[in-house]
Amino acid sequence: DFITKPFTIENITSVLNRVKIEPKIVKELGANYDRNLNFLNLALYKKYKSICTLQEISNELDELYDNKKIYERVVDLGKKLLCTKGSAFLLFEDGKVKVKRSDVFFDRFIGTQNGVLEEITFCAKDNRIFKKVFPDFRQSLGNSELIFAPLTLNNEIFGGLVFLNKDDGSGFNEEDFALAMTFAKKVSLRIENNALYE
Repeated sequence: DFITKPFTIENITSVLNRVKIEPKIVKELGANYDRNLNFLNLALYKKYKSICTLQEISNELDELYDNKKIYERVVDLGKKLLCTKGSAFLLFEDGKVKVKRSDVFFDRFIGTQNGVLEEITFCAKDNRIFKKVFPDFRQSLGNSELIFAPLTLNNEIFGGLVFLNKDDGSGFNEEDFALAMTFAKKVSLRIENNALYE
């Protein structure tokens, strides 16, 4: 392996140091070794799965050379990546937000929540990802969570992606924020590249 893939001494030293501390990690797992190991394996598998999904979606997005096709696909791609019940693609025009594409779940949510789009427009001025919690529109689950990831060109916001409620009922976490921002940046770049070629 070292013949075909030469490594630096620093890389080899780093790997050896990690291998040296492995017994310490196993010892720290303690009496509940199997349960803790299963928990770690599940967490690693979840991360691996989200990375694979991100790569798959990135590849699909890279094949969309027409912005109209991006507008059609971005909602479904985002839902798949973040495992959400609802999603929408928003554009800002003349200081107002326009829902360019959305799914039925998001449409029902917006129909029952007064001022959500206006609140998104107001909060989006900061040009950063944010999370909002609203009373659940179905009156059965307590609250609905929404995250917004801005779409930008040259540090100017032109739209955003909205994700609503995780499929599994859990709340959005830092990993979801990172995935949403990565996806939003990828969508922004694809839209910009397509516009340059048109």
